[in-house]
Amino acid sequence: DLAKKAIQATESVFLVEGYMDCVAMIQYGYTNTIATLGTSCTTDHLKILTRYAKTVYVLYDGDKAGQAASLRMITEAMKHSGITFMVGQLPAGEDPDSFLQSKSASQMADILKNAVDLLDYAIDHTLKESTTTSIPKVLTESIIPWLKTIEDPIQLSFLCQKVAQKSQISADVLAAQVMPKRNKQRTRS
Repeated sequence: DLAKKAIQATESVFLVEGYMDCVAMIQYGYTNTIATLGTSCTTDHLKILTRYAKTVYVLYDGDKAGQAASLRMITEAMKHSGITFMVGQLPAGEDPDSFLQSKSASQMADILKNAVDLLDYAIDHTLKESTTTSIPKVLTESIIPWLKTIEDPIQLSFLCQKVAQKSQISADVLAAQVMPKRNKQRTRS
């Protein structure tokens, strides 16, 4: 409730994991910060946030749990069109509190300036974790289910092309996997 006015004024919000991260961010001038208290940002949380903010910056810890939490958020984030979700990537072993205490507000500003779109983060992270031989499996198990949650055909087409470029898989093949029912209906017409 204390961050609400700052979120409305800036039309953006910083999501961090814990109390101390939130306190540190506020101390360093990021008054539009809230904590999800762990790694569980729910559908209800996002519904509330999207009423007040146009940009959501996910600034979870730089460890594996923080990365996994950012990735888990993608399916829910895709349901909120008109909202931009960005991921600020902290160094491994750092959280917002420790980073601000050991670095500076200007270095945090650089992290936020270099934040990447949540889907780009998810694609890059997922493909980086795979080997060349397992890219089709990664696409099938992770990325295609994310893309299937997108209802806007223009946004979906754009994202399929983006995934295709990064994975070196044909955009047409991806689209056929993501929209098999739509493609079959067009063929019958």
